Amino acid sequence: MKFFELHFNPPRAKGFLKRGEAPDLVFDTFYYEPQNATERRLGYLFVAGELRNVMPSDLKLLDNLALHLKASYYSRPGASPELAIKTALRKANEFLEETAKGGQVSWLGNLNLGVCAVSQLKREIFLANFAKVDEIKIMLLRPGQVLDVGKNLDFSGIEPYPLKIFGNLVSGKLQENDIVAILTKEVFELFSSQGVLKDMAKVAEFWSEKKFREVLKSREKTFPKVSGVCLFCVLTKDEWTKAKEPNVSLTFQKKPEKFSLKKAIILAFTSYPKKLAFLIGKIRRRPKKEKRGKSLGKLPARIAALWQSFALLRDKARALWVKKNIILLLLLAFILLVGFLLFK
Repeated sequence: MKFFELHFNPPRAKGFLKRGEAPDLVFDTFYYEPQNATERRLGYLFVAGELRNVMPSDLKLLDNLALHLKASYYSRPGASPELAIKTALRKANEFLEETAKGGQVSWLGNLNLGVCAVSQLKREIFLANFAKVDEIKIMLLRPGQVLDVGKNLDFSGIEPYPLKIFGNLVSGKLQENDIVAILTKEVFELFSSQGVLKDMAKVAEFWSEKKFREVLKSREKTFPKVSGVCLFCVLTKDEWTKAKEPNVSLTFQKKPEKFSLKKAIILAFTSYPKKLAFLIGKIRRRPKKEKRGKSLGKLPARIAALWQSFALLRDKARALWVKKNIILLLLLAFILLVGFLLFK
């Protein structure tokens, strides 16, 4: 079995979030392999999904749900794969019900998840069991075929009493070199419009990592447009005596916008227009002292002229000082802004 996971614009790392803040969207993929001979009968379990409108208390919901599925699925290695996946889904429903009873209900209607368990029946025949929650796509790729497995899993709503998130289960036999893909909605729509799934289906019979990367490379420029995840599982016969090739994990992240001095200057001068207008208006509306005019009339003409010249120079000096301080204030704000943008 070979896994390829693709992450598109994952949310910011925890260290870049403010205290108590949560990203609007979290998504991830999980795949588990049998660890011993008794678990080989159950085969592989893999999960992919997303959670929207995330609250801080829900950040670990996907991880905890995947761990519950794994623990339940491999809890009875002697059981059949069908019984194991039913047990795992029942335990997952119980976990989500307990989570909701504890008051953590913001995930309801925001969870999109796909689950698949694949076990090898014969050398080239596999048994697959599929389950899903809400807007997630589970596709089967074969040479020249792209089949929507998940459409048979759609149902009208969630059963509230008791809470039942995972409902229908679809089972079927697959063959070697079939590709199972679990995609979030945005990624599926992009891949459909770009013909990615069709091109992957064309090379499914002679699958290789090189061909996989070639299909992606030609569309890579469009990937920053979406956020989500996609997990591909290529069905290959297991040879337990040989060392396995490592699975492939790729992340496509939108590049940060390049620093623009022009934009920074515009931002600096447009961020505080009201404050600057208020300050300048206050300076212009500053009332003149009436005492000055009254005292000039009592002084001799020469002294009055000298006093008036001095007063005029003083007013000009004061106005110049104010202007310089405004310029220094703007320059300081600009330097702080540039520093903030550079070290953000």
